[in-house]
Amino acid sequence: MEKKSEPKISNLKECENTLRGVATKESILNGIKRIDVFKGSEALTHLMSNKKMKVTDAHKVMTTLLESHQIAKVRAEGEQYALDVSYDFNINHEYIWIAEESKTFRLAIGVVGIIFALTIAMFPLWPRPMKVASGYVVYLLFGILIALISISVLRLVVYLLVKIATGRSFWIFPNFYEECGILESFVPLYGWEEQAGAEAQKRE
Repeated sequence: MEKKSEPKISNLKECENTLRGVATKESILNGIKRIDVFKGSEALTHLMSNKKMKVTDAHKVMTTLLESHQIAKVRAEGEQYALDVSYDFNINHEYIWIAEESKTFRLAIGVVGIIFALTIAMFPLWPRPMKVASGYVVYLLFGILIALISISVLRLVVYLLVKIATGRSFWIFPNFYEECGILESFVPLYGWEEQAGAEAQKRE
């Protein structure tokens, strides 16, 4: 009899990092601690979508995280939550993170933020060439922002027109708001919603 495969520990950290991007809602634990709660079903879907995992493998990853005290099960008690000490993973239950994210990354972000703030505060002392260059950068960023807003408006207008005319859902850049790379957001150029749904089912 073949032994069932278990999630590799070497990949577990990657799965954990990916899972931290799952949608959460803020709440309170035992009336004291502020927590971010996520659903088991959404966690499973998130892993399957972003790590291209099968249902059984994603389920094993969640069970391992639960048993290793990386996450904990919680149950709703009115508008707040309380810990549930059971270790069986269920897609209908809700969970929170016990292990905090690496503080090194947060520290690096804090240092970069301080340096950025000091640099902006010293703007009057900048050499003229740096001031001119910064002006071009601001214009470039503003242009990118305007372009993204224009694309969003165009997508919505085309969607509404096609929806009214045909009753079907048509999108320009269907992956524009998906969790993917910058280039992947603009591929394909257009698509019907039915096609997007069929691709998602194939991935599952």
